[in-house]
Amino acid sequence: MATKKAAQPAKPDLKALSYSELKNLKEETEALMSQRKEEVRLDLLRRWTTEATEAGFTVQEVVSPPKPKRTRKRTSDKLYANPSDPKMTWNNVGRCPNWLKNLESEGHDRSEFLIS
Repeated sequence: MATKKAAQPAKPDLKALSYSELKNLKEETEALMSQRKEEVRLDLLRRWTTEATEAGFTVQEVVSPPKPKRTRKRTSDKLYANPSDPKMTWNNVGRCPNWLKNLESEGHDRSEFLIS
């Protein structure tokens, strides 16, 4: 038992077409492709909506990835203070401040400025 295939439309001889004919063909093809793309998109949306609803979801819940959980910021229990300005502190997270770098380059130990 052989199944019949749908008859394929005859392909135009593109080499025989003029530039303007090719340009028109391209515009018609692009318009048709755009229309078909929208038809496929709507068909997918209908099917996905039906399947998602049957499963107890919305399409948005299915296609949108969950938001990542927020992670805690890095913290440190060490706190260093600038001896010349105690309001300037550093908690050992991020880049080392210049005031501490300068004091260390003068021969001081970081532990001298530890306040907690």
